[in-house]
Amino acid sequence: MFSRRGKTSLPSTGNSMIVSSNPKPLKVERLRLATVATIVPYFGGVITNKDNILQDNGSFTFVEILSSPPVGPSDHLMLTGFEFGVPLDATILGVEIYFRANGDVEPSWLTFQLVHGGAFLGAPYQINVEEGPLRIFRFGGRRFTWNAVITPAIVNDSTFGLWMYDIMISGQAAEIWAFDYLYMGVIYEVGACPRYAGRLMERPGGLSDKGI
Repeated sequence: MFSRRGKTSLPSTGNSMIVSSNPKPLKVERLRLATVATIVPYFGGVITNKDNILQDNGSFTFVEILSSPPVGPSDHLMLTGFEFGVPLDATILGVEIYFRANGDVEPSWLTFQLVHGGAFLGAPYQINVEEGPLRIFRFGGRRFTWNAVITPAIVNDSTFGLWMYDIMISGQAAEIWAFDYLYMGVIYEVGACPRYAGRLMERPGGLSDKGI
């Protein structure tokens, strides 16, 4: 069975939201789905139904690695076209991703990295999308810029987005991951940022106030 693995907690959603009542509030650009999914060939792997990850409707994109693959990165799934609208005078504080998925073995590590203009941006990070029932994963957030210098012009660009791939090793067993959807959000401030108690986060059960 497919399962969800990783560090879980739900991210913020909804329209750009005021984080506090201070005059220059922290804001969260609402979580968005990508509009373009592109397969970029590297050393192999099978990606099927690539466009299903662009929709939050229970249809799945599958990423599969066959037994004893070549050593190196698998074919990449590149998600772009998030269509953010961050003010150009803002300071980007973080980028987060939020997805529903699972793997079929444990551990099931996948690598995620930002992309801009078709090139890697920042550092790659691995998430254990574990075996088990489907689950929701959240990675990133405030104060997490993926080891990159990120500007409003970058996140607003249609070529900004995310790479997903596996680092294949010698003798690796076959693995497959199922992805229902993947959202991305951008956290930013306009002007000096005073102290904040928390931010409004929308969860499947409704709105709750969670400290940052």
